[in-house]
Amino acid sequence: MSNEKQIRAIEILKEKYDTLGRLPKKTDFAANELQFVKSVLGPLPRAFEAAELKDISPMYLEKLKRREERKKRRHYHKNKEKKNAG
Repeated sequence: MSNEKQIRAIEILKEKYDTLGRLPKKTDFAANELQFVKSVLGPLPRAFEAAELKDISPMYLEKLKRREERKKRRHYHKNKEKKNAG
């Protein structure tokens, strides 16, 4: 993903925020703007976080933590099986 696209997507979000004085909703964007922002930065909550318009959700951080723990467990058990087989 190009850095220029990320910068442009963040600019779009910040312009909308400054114009509206609040976090923009989906309906506040033109269809092509919304599609561009979401394709570059992901869902709107993650896009707002990337643009530093919103703090990162504690629930999202917890989800990432659980995902990382599951990944570590899978790799641990996978490596354990390899050692036992060899």
